[in-house]
Amino acid sequence: MLERNPYEYTNGLVCIGNRGLRGGLIAVVAYDHWTGKTCEMHIVGKGNWLTKRFLWAAFDYPFNQAKCEYVFGKISTGNKPSLNFALRLGFRWINTIPNVYPDGDEAVLCMSKSECKWLELNHDLKSKDAATA
Repeated sequence: MLERNPYEYTNGLVCIGNRGLRGGLIAVVAYDHWTGKTCEMHIVGKGNWLTKRFLWAAFDYPFNQAKCEYVFGKISTGNKPSLNFALRLGFRWINTIPNVYPDGDEAVLCMSKSECKWLELNHDLKSKDAATA
C-alpha cells in the first residue's frame, strides 16, 4: 500500500491500517517527523476505505494518543485529487514551496487539534456501539 506514495519515510514511522470486508489492507495512514508537538501525516487508500470510524482513528492517534497539537501534510499541487481530499478533511493550506515536485509545487497543509472535526465522531461512534450492544 505504501508503495503508492513515493515519499521516503523516516525511522519514526508509525502506521495504522484499515482492512476491507475480505481482510485485505485497503488504507494506511502513516505518521512521521515527530517534534513533540507536531507530526506529519500521510494517507493512502484504495476502493471503499473511507469510513467514519477509520477517520476518527486516523486523527485520534496523533492528537489524543501521541498528544500532538498540530498535524502537517505535504502534497504536490499537481496532485489535485489528494489536495482536494486533504482540504475537505479540514487541513488548511499554510504555505507553498515552489518547484519541489515534477508536477508542481509543494502545498504545506496543517490541522490543529481544535480544528479537527473527526475527533467529535468518538461520541457518535460510542453511542452507536452502545445502541447495538
